[in-house]
Amino acid sequence: MILTSLSCRRDTQDPGFIPDVPVSLYVYPNDPLFFDLQLIGGWVYIEGGVRGILVYRSDFNEFIAYERACPSVPLEDCSRIEVQSDNFTAICPCDSTTYQIIDGLQISGPGGGLPLKRYQTSFDGNTLYIFN
Repeated sequence: MILTSLSCRRDTQDPGFIPDVPVSLYVYPNDPLFFDLQLIGGWVYIEGGVRGILVYRSDFNEFIAYERACPSVPLEDCSRIEVQSDNFTAICPCDSTTYQIIDGLQISGPGGGLPLKRYQTSFDGNTLYIFN
């Protein structure tokens, strides 16, 4: 019975375990601070989550928000995804795993096939709300 309860417990050091932290943020895409979000395909980094949040504008009325902690090594010091110069992929500097920012899926690398952690978003035409 002890083995069963231990096998069900999730250790915070397990690969792929990104801690759940409360996220409730408002972003105003028309604010000059977020100029890059005014165009489809634009993105910005914002504070929040575990290692920060990547916000990507996928459509005129749709935004996607990802946790920046690398899915395969979320608690390592180097774990913070970075958007590449092509503006379509992001890379984890810890293990060089790459991801598509349009859907968060892994493209290549040793990341174990884990996608980027996604936060919920709601946009009313002026205000973007990011939450979990």
